[in-house]
Amino acid sequence: MKLLSNAPAQLAAAGRSLSEDFAAVKGGEGSAIMKMVGEVAALTPGISDSNLGKFSQSNLGIVRNPHLTTIFEGVALKQYQFTWRISPKSEKEARSMNSMLEYIKAFMHPEIIGEGFALDYPYLATVEFVTGSSNINLPNVSDSFITGLSINSMGGGTPAFYRDGTPVITEISMTFQEIDIKTRGNFAAGKTGNPSRPLDVTTGLPPVSYSGPGSS
Repeated sequence: MKLLSNAPAQLAAAGRSLSEDFAAVKGGEGSAIMKMVGEVAALTPGISDSNLGKFSQSNLGIVRNPHLTTIFEGVALKQYQFTWRISPKSEKEARSMNSMLEYIKAFMHPEIIGEGFALDYPYLATVEFVTGSSNINLPNVSDSFITGLSINSMGGGTPAFYRDGTPVITEISMTFQEIDIKTRGNFAAGKTGNPSRPLDVTTGLPPVSYSGPGSS
């Protein structure tokens, strides 16, 4: 208890002593060495945020620039989230919807194998949009794991159920995470663009050939 009660005074005395020593050396023969040591403490990541680093920053009048450079460390796996509002027309359709959701819930999870010492991967899922024709404005979702599933049995805002208890309107939200990263070659410009080819004078990008609707 005595050490704790005297700790603030001891720390304050130590701080004054360190400041006085720093000022004394700063004007003497060891000023260059002291400055160099202070700069290292003030600017080195991991040390600059410590008490020693802050003390050196205060005495030297410098701080570390937190935005020295940006280093490319790779591409994160892309995630998508979709929400559907499903309204079965009958109890039979509602039961079919529940069976579909139970199937999704089961196979989005891993399976225990090896007598409990390992997990088998969950099933992969794909997302296809039925639009009648290709639409470049819709996302192109590659093979993915289902990482999230949310089921709201009151999708209409108020509770409404058929006689057998199945909901009349269900809102389903699902999150997908692709198993492979997206690279330049996954996009139209990356497939046809070649850094060795001259850039388009209008866009400043590699020329892109388009053979879709309306190109002829």
